[in-house]
Amino acid sequence: MKMKFWTKEEVDKMLELVKTIKNKQEAFKILSKDIKRSVGCILQKYYSISGGKQKPAKVKAIQFPEGFEFNFVPKRATMQKNSVTLYF
Repeated sequence: MKMKFWTKEEVDKMLELVKTIKNKQEAFKILSKDIKRSVGCILQKYYSISGGKQKPAKVKAIQFPEGFEFNFVPKRATMQKNSVTLYF
């Protein structure tokens, strides 16, 4: 497999196109033809540089009845000030 690293010129061109063209997907398609990379590759690089503004996960609180027991083990548990989050 041949690796192709990103050059400073390619990164600068990508950031400039995203600024000038409001539709990011369209900017990535144009850039894809210019630098011979896939749109997915460009998208991944853009979000790795920009910090990938992700939406926070929606958390739904549940009240368990008193005496409720789990018959399975959570993979991870995170303790906050007023709650515990279990990940299965």
